Amino acid sequence: LNIIKRDAILTVEADTTKVLNTLAINVTLNDENMTINSGNVVFKINNKVVRDENGNPIKVHVKDNKAQLNYTLPQEIGQGHYNITAVYESNTYNKVENSTPCDIEGLYIDVKDLNMSIKAKTQTVLNITLYDENGEQLIGTIKGVIKLNDKTLTNTTINNGVLYAILDTQTQKVGNHKITVKLGEGKLYNAQEFNINLTINKRDANVSISTNTPTTSGDLIVDVNVTDNGRPVDSGIVSFKINGKTLRDENNQTITVNIIEDGKAHLNYTLPSSIGSGQYNITAVYSDKKYNRADITNNFNIDKSAIGNMTADKITTHKGSNTTINMTIKDVEEDQFMVKQKLL
Repeated sequence: LNIIKRDAILTVEADTTKVLNTLAINVTLNDENMTINSGNVVFKINNKVVRDENGNPIKVHVKDNKAQLNYTLPQEIGQGHYNITAVYESNTYNKVENSTPCDIEGLYIDVKDLNMSIKAKTQTVLNITLYDENGEQLIGTIKGVIKLNDKTLTNTTINNGVLYAILDTQTQKVGNHKITVKLGEGKLYNAQEFNINLTINKRDANVSISTNTPTTSGDLIVDVNVTDNGRPVDSGIVSFKINGKTLRDENNQTITVNIIEDGKAHLNYTLPSSIGSGQYNITAVYSDKKYNRADITNNFNIDKSAIGNMTADKITTHKGSNTTINMTIKDVEEDQFMVKQKLL
């Protein structure tokens, strides 16, 4: 008696799924009105046998003409178009196989626009962890491009979901800027783009001043030192006030001096005749596009000018007549007095 194996018809279906998710493969066997409860089915993806964690082929036993595999896709299987093959073998049936196409889609990167702020004249450090649509941290590498205000700044690589980049923003103006991160399509993830709203704020400066003790109508000398966390500031201007009144030049323009590289500014101001001797306060006001307004007020004294020795030519007059005496009065610095002075 020669008993031969029977023939079965195999159909296979595979649902569209996404990378790193479960791929469901359903197999149906038909042999006229026979119920098949024997044999196993093995599976291939693009002709590569599906194996378990130990490297053994995964076999699914046929029951009631059915076999189903729920296979968690490994990292190695990226998005794309695949061919799924099911192979049935049994002691009572001839080997039979069939295939079906299947699309495996990439995951979306779940990221929203972000906000961050920095101080002017500093670099921007991006340290962002990215997650997929399932809330899982990204794996593998993704190439990307970072733009600042729509201009390409640098290329970057995201490793296992961590975007780390140091951006040169030291010369950028105070205000609002847009950082755009464009992530290219990879093996596992779809292309994505998101923005970072960057606010660059002004810095804080420290101002100190020192003055001489001038005499009336003399020169007031003010030395200004501007620092930022102990480091000299190399830009900006300084204006001045005496007793709250802004110092102006002969054209009624505000007097300002520039900060030089070592954070210093120097004012040499000739006191007008309207400012007499006494104690005053002087205010130095620092301003710059990248710094908050900073000022400091100190007291200083103005001493009276000393009158130098005066001599007059010999005067001859007649008793009972008026005499006019013309004299030029100067201080010890040989500067002529510009204010009224009572002589006794």
